[in-house]
Amino acid sequence: RTIYSMPRLRLRQRTIVAVASLVSLIIAGLSAVSIVTGAETLKFWTEVLFNIFGWTYFIAPVILILSALVLQKVKWTFGQTNVLLGLVLIILSLISLTAAFSTNAAGRVGTTIWEQLSSFVTPYGSAVLLIGIFLVGLVVLFNTSLSQVFSIFTAIFSSHIPAP
Repeated sequence: RTIYSMPRLRLRQRTIVAVASLVSLIIAGLSAVSIVTGAETLKFWTEVLFNIFGWTYFIAPVILILSALVLQKVKWTFGQTNVLLGLVLIILSLISLTAAFSTNAAGRVGTTIWEQLSSFVTPYGSAVLLIGIFLVGLVVLFNTSLSQVFSIFTAIFSSHIPAP
């Protein structure tokens, strides 16, 4: 036994959640500032985000803010767990599909998911699986049915495509 021992820190769960939420909001703020302003001192952070998340790095602040809102259990519609989970599924599927075409644009996460999936279920199987995960992400994000998601896309695309 040594004479030095770590002091016991007895924090309540509410305190730990509050600290985690604040850290998430601070990192979200720094991420947003580094992306929007392009400040030289924060350029390293933008590069870290791009290396990890690829072309979707600009959504990192949104995910961090949503994480803080979910931890705080706010009653807002966009601060619910389904919004966070749906957005994460959509982002992961998009960057993983991107890795099929460009590993540089997909980031480490997308490249790793694509490589692991394509070695397990072939590249075509991976594409089908990732498109399915994307659709699941949409359903979870909007907390709706698949038919409603398809009707929304049909309405959007039919208004932009000229009739023959």
